[in-house]
Amino acid sequence: MSGEQKIRVGSRKSELALIQTRHVISLLKNVHPDKDFEIVTMSTLGDKVLDIPLPKIGEKSLFTKELEAALTTGYVDFVVHSLKDLPTSLPPGMAIGAVLTREDPRDALVLQKDYENSLLEMLPEGSVIGTSSLRRSAQLARKYPHLKVESIRGNLNTRLKKLDDLGRYQGIILASAGLIRMGWTNRITKILEPDELLYAVGQGALAVECRESDEKTITLLKPLYDISTAVRVIAERSFLKTLGGGCSAPVAVSSELTKNKENKYTLKLKGGVWSLDGKEEIIEISDCEVEIKENKRCAGCPYNLQSENAGCFKDIENLKRCDQCPNGGPVKKPKLEHVPLDLLKNDPHDHCPVELPIGVDFMGKCPYLESSLVGKCPVNGAIEGVGNLKECPFYKEGKVQELPEATISTNSKNYCGLVLHDAIASEVFDEAQKLGVEVAKILMKKGASGIMAKAQATIHNSVVVITGASSGLGEALAHEFYKQGCQVVLCSRRRQELERVRSDLLRTHPTIPTLPPIINPLDLSDINSLPTHVEKILSITGKIDILINNGGVSHRGTVISTKPDVDIKIMLVNYFGAVALTKAVLPDMMKNKCGHVVFVSSVQGLVALPERSAYCASKHALQGFCDSLRAEVAAYNISVTVISPGYIKTELSRNALTGAGNQHGEMDVATERGYLPEYVASEVGKAVVQKKKE
Repeated sequence: MSGEQKIRVGSRKSELALIQTRHVISLLKNVHPDKDFEIVTMSTLGDKVLDIPLPKIGEKSLFTKELEAALTTGYVDFVVHSLKDLPTSLPPGMAIGAVLTREDPRDALVLQKDYENSLLEMLPEGSVIGTSSLRRSAQLARKYPHLKVESIRGNLNTRLKKLDDLGRYQGIILASAGLIRMGWTNRITKILEPDELLYAVGQGALAVECRESDEKTITLLKPLYDISTAVRVIAERSFLKTLGGGCSAPVAVSSELTKNKENKYTLKLKGGVWSLDGKEEIIEISDCEVEIKENKRCAGCPYNLQSENAGCFKDIENLKRCDQCPNGGPVKKPKLEHVPLDLLKNDPHDHCPVELPIGVDFMGKCPYLESSLVGKCPVNGAIEGVGNLKECPFYKEGKVQELPEATISTNSKNYCGLVLHDAIASEVFDEAQKLGVEVAKILMKKGASGIMAKAQATIHNSVVVITGASSGLGEALAHEFYKQGCQVVLCSRRRQELERVRSDLLRTHPTIPTLPPIINPLDLSDINSLPTHVEKILSITGKIDILINNGGVSHRGTVISTKPDVDIKIMLVNYFGAVALTKAVLPDMMKNKCGHVVFVSSVQGLVALPERSAYCASKHALQGFCDSLRAEVAAYNISVTVISPGYIKTELSRNALTGAGNQHGEMDVATERGYLPEYVASEVGKAVVQKKKE
């Protein structure tokens, strides 16, 4: 946040996401009526994946990378998430500035109208229950073996429509919090108690993610920070993090915070792990006592639990406002149906006088709002087919503007990403964190690690072919998959560097029970030779389970200054090379009816930047190719994953080609500050284990 500028709030475009974002803004407006807020909507990858089961694309995330990229660069000040969608380890420099009062975390059963008076145990044999969650499907399979569980995807309204119209499902399981926020409680047949189904870590809670170093935004959010919710979710998230965070085994919890006397509270945590088929189950319950004192508030504040005016600790948002408190104190929570709809008027998408037709330049998206150039409109002239472009309020801002640079730093004192509120003693959060760790460790002693290992065994002993493996992200990927027990095949043009990477793998991971790495030098631009390379690899390994198309070259040069030969070379390596290698590998995967193809693309394959035209074009082409490929190979049980990272601290920019075809030779500032390749490789590893789509 800078000066008195509008506070920019990032949001996904789904109806529920916008309701949640408007809700947070309405609360902040009550506390800070002088502040102006602007919603910046953008499509996240998770909104686009509606036809693939969540376990195949990664259940622990809603693919918030695009929002986090905008947050990292300072284009938005904070982002509203459902807490259950945020990983327990946030990207460097990111933090959860506040968690709001938790809505009902339990799951809800919604039955088709013909069965609306039934319960799960009363449904006929073979009745189909739709869910997108591994934890739900495992628990249902264990407790209700007479039911059939099938995947159902889409936003809440989409799922309800599928239930009503398709005749395929007799019922679906949804988070009750989402139904409540949408005002659709009349659709709930029954709230499922934790004894029936444990719920997801963080379910029902809203989290506001911001930059960890942005003290102004963190202070702005303090009145919304609910201590009760924070204590519970810290226990839950530390439990999940100790178990392994993003693992693909079904994991679920329930928690309670009960007041005993004065400042004494009992925090109880119940956690469970199941096998994918629900036949194995390990559950543990433990509790601890925490002392919650809020001495930093004024004596008369209802937020101060020791005061006579103390309100309901379970719902801080319902307390009265205290004008004497620093930061304004809590405010009354407006009912969702009373959330002013005109808050959306701050979203220029809804009132833009310019309609960009699909297929014309920007695919119908506003380049001012929906690219990594937010605030730097690249439009300087007419777009064919758009006659009213000059009506655009940003048309005259074609000149690149300087935005305040975001400061990124990391604070190890956060609790699974959540900052400490200054009204609570750190010892309380420490105890909550210890409880989560304790329950997780007990489960692990009872065999939870073995159950999770079975789920993760989908890539153990897999043969993984990695291009661009001689340095940077490719080298980090080699380490990531080798230490997971995979046999890695290292590919790039530079044999000497491949030998170095191979030696480093053997030296760094001497006890890994897998076959030694294989070196296979190849040139992606020599597309006619790639089938021969694949045949050679198959003659040694007998199979290729995972292909990671990581090799590529970047570009630094304007469109007009770039020689056509450079455009061709970049497309040949980045697009045609990856496509040709994939085509050479596919027949073996299709024969085995199993496989996974990963394409390391870029966020610039989603939104383009100037002076990178050839690189962006090649990555955009990969996106389209992968969408078609995914549909074609789904019947063969072949997964296709597209990785679209932001800046990574590698030599990519230094090795980029200029318009004349020479090496750029300079490290971009943004690249220098980018994510470490080891971090990105770890995230790619999780994506492959979970079979994420993007």
